[in-house]
Amino acid sequence: MTWLALAYLVACGGSDTETDAELPAMESETPDPDTDLSNFPIESGLDTDPTEVSPDHTVTVRQWGVWNRTPEGGPHVAFTGTLWVQEYYDGWRPEVDTDTDVDTDPPEDSDTDAPLACDLEIALTGAVSASATCSGCDAAFDVSLTLVTGDPSGCRDPQALQVAEIYRFAYATEGQIQLDYGDLGLWLPWYTATAEGDRVSFEWEGTFGVALEEEEEE
Repeated sequence: MTWLALAYLVACGGSDTETDAELPAMESETPDPDTDLSNFPIESGLDTDPTEVSPDHTVTVRQWGVWNRTPEGGPHVAFTGTLWVQEYYDGWRPEVDTDTDVDTDPPEDSDTDAPLACDLEIALTGAVSASATCSGCDAAFDVSLTLVTGDPSGCRDPQALQVAEIYRFAYATEGQIQLDYGDLGLWLPWYTATAEGDRVSFEWEGTFGVALEEEEEE
């Protein structure tokens, strides 16, 4: 064997004592992830206090009325009555005579003379319900609503009673008229009420923020 062939064998085979190169040892512990939030501050502040935010406009919903129950002296099995509904904006309110008519003119210091967008008179007719009872209440009545005057399309109350519908109401001894919500047997306080003999007077009022369409400039 020539010296050239011997050199080739040595180069390819290597020495008996030669060892493979070792990879660097793997670290046994996994580095902890960076949980420092110092580079990602959380914005917890608000430009304004939510309790100080007030709507540009408000609508006040007022409902009141009477039941005249029969027969006189009870036990009552029916009634006739009236429900008045008004909605007015931004604080002013018309003067109200709950016994007779309603004055819808704004007060002298008001900056508007526009009529109310929601001004209803609704006739009520109630008959004792044959299928419902209310614990702690006088008789439960199935009550029909008939529009006498006004246009309900201008009313904004989302919980407004709908004319030509029948609702189930009962006068509770603690001074409430309660509504059987959805006819589910779930009686909810609906009006504050006072009974004087055969007559029940009731009312409710609430004020909410509302968005009003701006009048287009000519």
